[in-house]
Amino acid sequence: NLSGTWRMIPNDEYTLYLEAVRIRPLARRALARIPVLQTIRLHGEHCEITTKTLLSFTTACRVGGPATKSKIKNDHFQDRMFWEESSNMNGNTAALVLIKDNLTKGYVVTTKRSLADPNTLRADIHIHTHDGSKPDAHFVQLFQRTSSLS
Repeated sequence: NLSGTWRMIPNDEYTLYLEAVRIRPLARRALARIPVLQTIRLHGEHCEITTKTLLSFTTACRVGGPATKSKIKNDHFQDRMFWEESSNMNGNTAALVLIKDNLTKGYVVTTKRSLADPNTLRADIHIHTHDGSKPDAHFVQLFQRTSSLS
């Protein structure tokens, strides 16, 4: 069950991720030192993912439903979520896929969240630009469960 609160395990790739999503250098340095928490709430077909770091934002969608619009600071997004079958060392599992299309800055972040084990969330992240002006970027972030939600 992906529902719960998760704390990102610090790693060197996070700064590279922040650069890929066009966060300015001074802000990247500050964000790299602040814990990242994500709370995932699944209610039937509805899903909310709240990310808390220097700023907080929530992405809410009907899983498998139409795209919804969201905003983070001055950036406008179009968001979609769906389930995808995936496999890991423990066998087949479902991954929750979030596609966050930044309409302001012209890039797309696709994040596949799945359980590596009951207390470890794996986020496989792929970033590409609308116009292909930058090479695609791939990152893996791991999160430890801090609490469960029923």
